[in-house]
Amino acid sequence: MDPAQLLATVVTALVAIFTGWVGFRAKRIEHRLSLERDAWHAAEAERLRGADRRRDVVTPVLEPLLYAASELQSRLYNLIAGGLVEAFDDGTERHRRSIVEYTCFVFAQYFGWIEALRRSVLLRETSAEASAGQLSLGDVPDDGRLTIALITRQISDALRTDSLGRDFMLFSGEQHAIGAAMFRWEDLGDRRVPSVMRFDEFSERFRHDGEFLEWFAGIEEGLTILRNKGSQHRLRRVQSLVVLLMDQLDPAHVVFSKRQPLVSGEELESLFDQYRRPTTESAASRLSV
Repeated sequence: MDPAQLLATVVTALVAIFTGWVGFRAKRIEHRLSLERDAWHAAEAERLRGADRRRDVVTPVLEPLLYAASELQSRLYNLIAGGLVEAFDDGTERHRRSIVEYTCFVFAQYFGWIEALRRSVLLRETSAEASAGQLSLGDVPDDGRLTIALITRQISDALRTDSLGRDFMLFSGEQHAIGAAMFRWEDLGDRRVPSVMRFDEFSERFRHDGEFLEWFAGIEEGLTILRNKGSQHRLRRVQSLVVLLMDQLDPAHVVFSKRQPLVSGEELESLFDQYRRPTTESAASRLSV
């Protein structure tokens, strides 16, 4: 083989080796990129599944909480401004028992769905969604917007504080105990969904379970003296805060359009001042009360 042929053979071999090496490197890079794409798609799919799971948890709780809030505020409004307390004082013993029992139930139903909200860890899991401008479920965001967590905290505080007197007080332990007794999980196909004791079962326990009945002593005692106007301020505040909760859950008033708070917007605004920055706009324009 002459030198020219030898050189050509060597060059051809080197080109073949180089081409093979480049092809091998390209395949390795393509394989790595493919693994990275697969990992990204898997992570994105898990993120979306997580969002779906959060929605699956949120949806079964918020709508019944809205209904429970509506029934509670309606009962409180009727007790104070709708003549129900007079009917309680002047009615038969059967009528009085019925008013006591159903008033205790609407409180219990509300506490049950608050317990469902807590157990579903909604206040923590959706805080990022709330800060992104969606339904505010988590703690108070930096811009001072009201949240479901903040409003329900104020409702609980209004029921347990002695600054509003001693009538119709429900201590924190009583609120939690009632909520825990009302809450349960139900199987719906292959899913477990939160649920709350219905009135027929509640009525059975209320009438025959002495330990269960004890948690409602504050409500029963409060009803007997509610005609005294000085004892109504707590329930006026609670009713108005529950209306505010309904505004948060159903801002367009699609489900319940008639909402009549019993205290002024200025009084409600003052309850939330401690959570707002000095530069935050007046709450009166947002509370719609």
